[in-house]
Amino acid sequence: MRISEMATLNTTDVMQTQKTTATTSGSETQSTTGTTDEVGISSFADLMSKLKDLKETDPEAFTTTVTDLAADVREEAASSSGMSADKLNELADSLDTVAETGDLSALQPKAPQEQGGFTVSANGIYGPSNGQPPSNEENASMESLFATLAAKVDDVLNG
Repeated sequence: MRISEMATLNTTDVMQTQKTTATTSGSETQSTTGTTDEVGISSFADLMSKLKDLKETDPEAFTTTVTDLAADVREEAASSSGMSADKLNELADSLDTVAETGDLSALQPKAPQEQGGFTVSANGIYGPSNGQPPSNEENASMESLFATLAAKVDDVLNG
């Protein structure tokens, strides 16, 4: 065996034996190398989780709260325009459906073929038919809205 082969073999063995272990505590994960990774949950997922908890603990408050959330979203839609207003009105409609049926799956994102205004471009990219993807500002606005709605549900849960 040549020295270069031994060096390669030795490096491979060392790499295989140096496994990074992680301990999880709360919302942070720390590895043995000392780096910290933030683990977060989307505001939409947080909203869904809180709605599920509310539905299980107080079905009457769930219906009232979801109806109120739909009204809040409709207010937001009234002060918006274009695609943002359309998305907000769709969300309000979905919240109304959830309030009526109790079925949280009405809030789940719809399959691409069910979403109006979207198409596959000539280069195979799926997106809005007008060619304009949502801006970072629109995405941040939706995240903020979901966080606000989740806070309202949290108030009911803790009230």
